[in-house]
Amino acid sequence: TSARRAAPPFFAWPVNPFSVKGELILDDATLAARRGGLTYAGKYAVACQRLPDDYRLDTARVVLGRCTTPEFAELAAASFRTLRLPAMRLRVVVSAEAYLLSAAQPLPFASLTDEELGWLEEVGTWRG
Repeated sequence: TSARRAAPPFFAWPVNPFSVKGELILDDATLAARRGGLTYAGKYAVACQRLPDDYRLDTARVVLGRCTTPEFAELAAASFRTLRLPAMRLRVVVSAEAYLLSAAQPLPFASLTDEELGWLEEVGTWRG
């Protein structure tokens, strides 16, 4: 059987133990140039997320379901209810039709802002 080929534009997420970053593939030339690197010469799969015509890529910082960007408040709360990750960085594909979750990645404690640390302190304190 042959794998179906995704048509650009799409966001590609390598499914392997060596990569945590996705890549934006906008055209066939970029796809041809990156195919081997994305799959580690065909050893690993790649998850592709089709992008709507009017997309923009954005990032939301979420701590305990809260986000400083009002645009992502609902997505932040839903992501926390589903994923239960206390601090995460969401990669979001935004279009006129919807907010599409592309990835959820850890948000390191050391990178939290004072406001985000305050949200954590509202639920309790701990010692490190």
